[in-house]
Amino acid sequence: MSKKLITIVSVVSLVVLSITGFLVYRNNKVEEAVRPIKEILQAQSTGELSEPGKMARKKLIAPLGEKADALVITEDFEVGYFPPPLERLRIFIFSENPEVAEQDAISWIKSRGFSENDICNFPTVVSGIGSNR
Repeated sequence: MSKKLITIVSVVSLVVLSITGFLVYRNNKVEEAVRPIKEILQAQSTGELSEPGKMARKKLIAPLGEKADALVITEDFEVGYFPPPLERLRIFIFSENPEVAEQDAISWIKSRGFSENDICNFPTVVSGIGSNR
């Protein structure tokens, strides 16, 4: 009976240690994945828009009614809007030439009345699919 008890306790201990090790490993991986997102959000805290930037923002998002939606969609990029509390513009790149598409999207935003500083202070997030970002 003593050998069976020792075997059972040993097996249970190994299973518990294995599960604990897996959970610690998984938790570390989740934290590694979330950390860059938190850093990006911290770095992109909103600044102050210029007066022309405030007017441009008002005109740009008026048709959306303060809801998240695409502002423009082209073959190479999409510019979208996210309302408060994390208000920002999002540029999503589809193009095989992401640098050109990003510049085209930024040019589109500037053509709506935003300055370079306004784009940074809004803030604006650029992302894409696969090799496109």
